[in-house]
Amino acid sequence: ELESSRSLSTNGTDPLTFMVSDFYNTLYERIPATKDLFMSEVKVQAALLGRMIHTILSLVERKDTQVCQKLLRDVARAHNNYDVHPAFYGEFAYTFVCTLRRHLGEGRFGARENRCWVAFWSYVLRAMVPVCVAGTRHLGPAATITQLRIPPGALQLSVGKTLEEEQLVGALARGEEEENNRGPLPTGAEVTTGTT
Repeated sequence: ELESSRSLSTNGTDPLTFMVSDFYNTLYERIPATKDLFMSEVKVQAALLGRMIHTILSLVERKDTQVCQKLLRDVARAHNNYDVHPAFYGEFAYTFVCTLRRHLGEGRFGARENRCWVAFWSYVLRAMVPVCVAGTRHLGPAATITQLRIPPGALQLSVGKTLEEEQLVGALARGEEEENNRGPLPTGAEVTTGTT
C-alpha cells in the first residue's frame, strides 16, 4: 500500500524538503507522465507548493473566496500551458494526503486532519479541474494517459466532525456556494482514485 511504500529515514535532509521529495517521488511512481511536469528542484517545488497552500488557506480564512477561486482558476489556466491532464489533479491531492499522513504518523495525522486535508483538496479541485478540462480536451480521456503503478486506496471523509473541522468545511463550502451557486460541499463523502 502507498502508506508503507518507503522508508522514512531523512538521510540528513531537512524534514520538509524530505517530505516534499518523497511526495513527488511517490507521484512519479504512481503516474510516470507527471515527472516531466516538474522541472524545478525539490526545494523550489516545496516553496511553491507551501506558498500556494498558505495563500489558499489565508484567503479562505479571510472569507475572500472570490479572490481565492480566481487565483485557483488562474493557476489551472497556467497548468493548461503545460498540458497537465485533468486526471493528474486528483492523484496529486491523494498522493499529498497519503504522504503527509505517512510523514506525520497516526499520532499527529488522525481522522480530523485527514478530513481537513480532504476538504481542502476538494475545494481546490472543484475550482481547478473544470478549467483544466476545458483547456486540455485535446489530451484525450484519462485512461489513455494515466497508468497507476501502485494500487489506489480510498480516503474517507466521515460525517462526525469537531466544531473546528465543521468551520473549515463550512468556510470552504460557503466559498464554493458564492462562486458557483452549486451548494455546499458534501459533509459525508468517500474520495477514491483509480483508472477508468
